[in-house]
Amino acid sequence: MKLFKYTILLYIINICISPKLLADESSLPNKTAKEYNTLGENYLKGQGVHINYIKAAEYFTKAADQGDANAQFNLGMMYFNGDGVLFNYKKSAEYLTKAANQGNIDAKQLKDIPKSTVSNNQEIYELSCPNNSQHTMQDMADCVHTMTKQLDVVTNKYIITIKSHIQRQYDNDPKLSKETLASFEQENKSWKKLIQEASSATYSYNEKGSMRGVVANARALELMEYRIHNQWRNWLVFTDTVSEYDPPEPIFKNTH
Repeated sequence: MKLFKYTILLYIINICISPKLLADESSLPNKTAKEYNTLGENYLKGQGVHINYIKAAEYFTKAADQGDANAQFNLGMMYFNGDGVLFNYKKSAEYLTKAANQGNIDAKQLKDIPKSTVSNNQEIYELSCPNNSQHTMQDMADCVHTMTKQLDVVTNKYIITIKSHIQRQYDNDPKLSKETLASFEQENKSWKKLIQEASSATYSYNEKGSMRGVVANARALELMEYRIHNQWRNWLVFTDTVSEYDPPEPIFKNTH
């Protein structure tokens, strides 16, 4: 009987502390890149341990340095968000590019982000059309198309960041996290519909004009820029506190 009680006690202890042991086993030698990335995700999401962005960044770095694409993406996003590390756009782009080159789908959507500079808590994106003189209507249409693709990439970057932010904020309430993510997805569908319908309305209004397509797409660009800034303010900025880790304000500069 005593042996049975002792066995049950060991079983209970193992259930209670095994997640912590799992997270701390990083001290053991010869861990693989995948194992380090898993440890980083444990600390990033609070799986079995308390959320600790500094430790998460530490383990992601170990895995990324060994060439793990998922860790490179995770670390790139941490540098972009300033989670566990100081915000560093250059390092963020470096790791995201490495991950994209290895086939990470999320990173592929982000690696072609237009050139930007960060100053005074603002990230200024330079939308441009390289090697496009814009001498003809086709040139102008091609330029608008190029800048639209650039804004699509920036939009995806903020969508990924906001989803990660929601998951971390409601980590202890899976139901609320799921509901909030669903609401965010519905918002994204509404933005997409709004931009499409507004662009179509502009095209119809200028139906007899030779530049109706360019004008309609230019309006879509303006709304895409507004959407990114609006979602940044509403989902990523803490209105009641000021933090040096708040994501920089997105500003758009048309260099053509």
